[in-house]
Amino acid sequence: METAPAISIVVPVHNEQDNVAELARQLTKTLGPDDEIIFIDDGSTDATWKELEKLHRPGRVRLFKLRANFGKAAALMAGFARTRGDVVFTMDGDLQDDPAEIPRFIARLDEGFDLVSGWRKQRRDPRGKIIASRIFNACTCCCLQRASPTGRLMRSVSSPRAAHRPLWRQPRVGLLSRG
Repeated sequence: METAPAISIVVPVHNEQDNVAELARQLTKTLGPDDEIIFIDDGSTDATWKELEKLHRPGRVRLFKLRANFGKAAALMAGFARTRGDVVFTMDGDLQDDPAEIPRFIARLDEGFDLVSGWRKQRRDPRGKIIASRIFNACTCCCLQRASPTGRLMRSVSSPRAAHRPLWRQPRVGLLSRG
């Protein structure tokens, strides 16, 4: 019987044919042997899907393809629905998120934080995307408190990290940024 991975990485991609192999290589180097990487092809019109098929490893590198470009949020939701890990990370497929940072996030979770969010201070994006990203990052903590009717996050009791914590409580949120 296959064991569930400790970590699931969800990577929505759209027209990232030149980046997916390198990202998979970096993630595989960083993650444990039983962790999973889930690529969601969000209706790419280039050779992204063909490149992803070369990377497929049952149980390790899983692939899902949306029939059209529904957007990043829909691709993330499709990925979240397929995760099996106790901890879920999201990464963009453009190689701007460094997989080598994952252990820092895990360390913060092990300190007792319920959620850890990070962002790069220096990105190679157009100004409009940078501004939108900064607004999103600034709102993340505020929005998370509205994740349930009580304003608190619900935890999965099946998670070993959550077994000793009450089901409902005020979340502890840790933020990481990297220049």
